[in-house]
Amino acid sequence: MMAILIFILLIAMITIKTHMFRQIKNTNIGPQHLLILFFTRSGSPVKMKLIADKLKLTTSAVTYLVDHLEKEKLIQRIRSEKDRRVTLIAITEKGINFIDEFEKKRFAFLVKTLQEFNPETRGHITAFYKKLIENMSKELNHEN
Repeated sequence: MMAILIFILLIAMITIKTHMFRQIKNTNIGPQHLLILFFTRSGSPVKMKLIADKLKLTTSAVTYLVDHLEKEKLIQRIRSEKDRRVTLIAITEKGINFIDEFEKKRFAFLVKTLQEFNPETRGHITAFYKKLIENMSKELNHEN
């Protein structure tokens, strides 16, 4: 029974990921570009080195991705006032709008999918995922 549950969860995650890829398919933005946009969305400029570390990419790979995002006017480079050798990345208004539109479409997809379930079943799904997240968080904290 556990193997079936794990298989179903993996299929659900793959389906959501597939929907995400379809959303960006007709844009010039790839999945790694999208991750950088999400990472910079907090509003505060972020060091390119931090992005590279978090995404487990080389700084040259991040530079390549940032070049593209900057060309699309979705982010901008800012030189650190404290250390001119440090490059910071900030999301632009156009970048925020891109992410907002992406989020709206993803949310609509999930709402449409979940509306097929009655309120009681949605309640069970909610309880299941809350507990799953709690257990995963405990496990991740335990690993560190």
